[in-house]
Amino acid sequence: MGLLFAVIVLSVSACKKDDDKSSSVRLEFTANYDGQDYAPFTEYTYFNGSVLTINKAVFYVSSIDLVKADGSTVRLSDVEYVDLSDPVNPSQASFVYDELPVGEFTALRLGIGVPADLNAKAPAEFSAGHPLAIESMHWDPWDSYIFSKTEGRIDTTGDGQGDLNFLYHTGVDDLYRGLEAQQGFELRDGEEKVLNFSLDLKKLFGTDANYIDIKAKPASHNPSDLDIATRVMDNYVRALTFSF
Repeated sequence: MGLLFAVIVLSVSACKKDDDKSSSVRLEFTANYDGQDYAPFTEYTYFNGSVLTINKAVFYVSSIDLVKADGSTVRLSDVEYVDLSDPVNPSQASFVYDELPVGEFTALRLGIGVPADLNAKAPAEFSAGHPLAIESMHWDPWDSYIFSKTEGRIDTTGDGQGDLNFLYHTGVDDLYRGLEAQQGFELRDGEEKVLNFSLDLKKLFGTDANYIDIKAKPASHNPSDLDIATRVMDNYVRALTFSF
């Protein structure tokens, strides 16, 4: 009887240990400009040869899910605020998620912007420190959060002096974009898995063949004119690359 009891206790203990296995994920975002290290107020060359600086590069990511082979998901976060132009910690932002189940995953899925259910809310509805409590990231005339801000200054005269400020803000439900990073990875017990996303800021403005004419249209902050904002959000999907 004593031996049987010992075997039962060991079996239960082993099962409990398996159930208690957990891992963690570090989601890291970094920024570059056409492969060059990014920092605010640093000069870069635009598509047309003009010199520009990008002094603010912030955006929301949301509905961040790990995807299993059977299609089921593990939610990491409903929304995060990514600030790649913080002068104290420029060009990078990271978020850590603990106590995640171990196992094999096939992708990470996220949205760029704020999904409609959360976008219908206002900063006052969230506690201090919440990503959606940032008053400056909500625009009442849009009745929407600002999904991204890309701001800077460009030299349009060729005299070496930045003479024109540009400001590209995006928002409203129709501009929400989804991205699925399809790459297999494993979460192991007691280990932290780093999932990297790199944003090429130059690609937010377009391509060599089709880029935003900053001089002609230096601002996008009008909900009735979403041409530039739509292009920027479409470009996010192409500009944000991943490595796991």
